[in-house]
Amino acid sequence: MRLFISFIIIVLIWSCASGKTAKLTSDPEKFIKEISDNNFNGAKVQTLYNKSGDLVVIFHKIERGVGFPYVVEFVVADVKNKNILYTDSVIDGDVFWLNDDIIRIKRVPEVRSTNENENVKSKDINIRKLM
Repeated sequence: MRLFISFIIIVLIWSCASGKTAKLTSDPEKFIKEISDNNFNGAKVQTLYNKSGDLVVIFHKIERGVGFPYVVEFVVADVKNKNILYTDSVIDGDVFWLNDDIIRIKRVPEVRSTNENENVKSKDINIRKLM
């Protein structure tokens, strides 16, 4: 009988602990949804986490019609502390993690050059320095 009661207690403790874990994993999703609602009018967003998973780029691509370049609006956020660290947009470009701390924002200039090196401009931002 004692073995059975001990088993029930262990199962109850384990189920309570696993319920808390499920809450914690959905918390970043709520934060990202809040950012989407407040910064992108609830539009569908995409996310890019850094390797350690504590920072995320949340972005939305806006198509402006045939013949017009698209716009990428993005926010870089600290998932753990729930802070927005950086907000920007880029026309006809992209944003991605260069390493765990630095994002690279690439854009194609409106006027294209015959020199390939001049066709892509980029800017690197150390997000950790903004914290």
